[in-house]
Amino acid sequence: MDCLVLGNGKSLEKFDFDSIKSPWIGCCLAFRYWNKINKFPDYYVNVDRVVCQNNEVIEFIKQEKCQMYLLSNSIVEHPEFENLPKNKIVFIEELMIDPRSIFKYIRNWCSGSASVILAIDLFEDIHIAGFDCDYVEFIPECEKQDDGTLIIKKTPESNPNYFFNDYQRTGDKYNVPNGKRVHLQSWKELSEIVRHLNFMFPEVSRKITNYNYKISISEYFKTKSMKFLCQEMTEKDQINRTTISFCVPSTSKNRDWKSFEETYLNSILLPSIKPLNSDFDIQVYIGYDDDDELYSKIELPEKFKDISLNWIPVKDCKGNPCKVWNLLTKKSIDDGIEYIQIGGDDIMYDSRKEWLGKFIKNLKKNKNIGYSSGFSDNPNIPTQFLIHKKHYKILGWFSPPQIQNWFCDNFLFGLYKGQGSWLKEYHHSNLGGEPRYEPKNDKRLCEMLIKRHKKKLNKQIKNDK
Repeated sequence: MDCLVLGNGKSLEKFDFDSIKSPWIGCCLAFRYWNKINKFPDYYVNVDRVVCQNNEVIEFIKQEKCQMYLLSNSIVEHPEFENLPKNKIVFIEELMIDPRSIFKYIRNWCSGSASVILAIDLFEDIHIAGFDCDYVEFIPECEKQDDGTLIIKKTPESNPNYFFNDYQRTGDKYNVPNGKRVHLQSWKELSEIVRHLNFMFPEVSRKITNYNYKISISEYFKTKSMKFLCQEMTEKDQINRTTISFCVPSTSKNRDWKSFEETYLNSILLPSIKPLNSDFDIQVYIGYDDDDELYSKIELPEKFKDISLNWIPVKDCKGNPCKVWNLLTKKSIDDGIEYIQIGGDDIMYDSRKEWLGKFIKNLKKNKNIGYSSGFSDNPNIPTQFLIHKKHYKILGWFSPPQIQNWFCDNFLFGLYKGQGSWLKEYHHSNLGGEPRYEPKNDKRLCEMLIKRHKKKLNKQIKNDK
């Protein structure tokens, strides 16, 4: 699940917001509920020209709980607008005339459909819920104004339109919902745009799943019941709790480092792992030469104290990172780790932290046989592999002991031909410069080892079937 887009309809009445692990988009006055549970979306959408000027909306935006706010430019008319974080605000009216934006195709919109358009611009797999489109347009607690808007005269004890009763409160002004005309037309238009974009650009096609069979927009999108949404979110949570180790050989050899602050670990690797730590159960295993003068007396800076680091001194491994990976992989599995990410201390992993969940998901689809990998500046082969412990149990190592450094990647690529997942859209950059070891280049040895160990692998694949 790349992104969850939530409306505010009655169908969300029993929805567990605490179960959300994905990036998500929320809209309009739902922040009144988010404030109660202290959980906030990554993106906020409110393109209603009247509701945008609500004083509580202004106060919510001031708190900067979200990464971005998609708003109507009517908010500029509010006297407190100058005090808002303008670097996080985008106006829908500007997007509609931007030739680079999907919003340029839109003629009718509401905050719900605008939320999904925003998701289309940012994500591939989009899940929507809470857009019921069955408004009771005039509730007893509202009163029509001379300008055609409605005002809430008393906070409803039971609001038929929203998943919590005080979504609307005394004094709130809003437009007549016009669900059957304006809103449904906006959703129909959105579905047509999605089909057009998927036809024109199949390589970046967008998948939208709606979770409410009972609503009018179900005819426009693939639809499931709400129970499936809960099920899929649970599955994602299970992925997030999966144990993962990052196995990293590191040395200060051939580098003029005087302190930990100068190392690749400090400047490249650990900063790119740190964001993942909040969503996954991660252990980092660092294998270093037992006589390394810098690492043997290392003290981890405070900024990395929340990362679980395991410092493993190794003997007789100079120039042989593959041996270190084998040792760290075995240590990981002995410690109960299920998935192992193989990499160097000079790798900066993709800033979009969803990559790790996708890598795991792809391995699971293949019964945990093979690998998942991103793009690491080599157009010919993948590197920096994520593997399952099953790989080690089949073969007895991560990489054949005969390979010291070069051709380790070639071996795995060749061994799992047709079984691997190379997700080039995720960029894992190698920023370390020249190797700190003497390359051992033996292509013939690599090809012989692939042929030899392919038999073991094929036997396991046959047994799994």
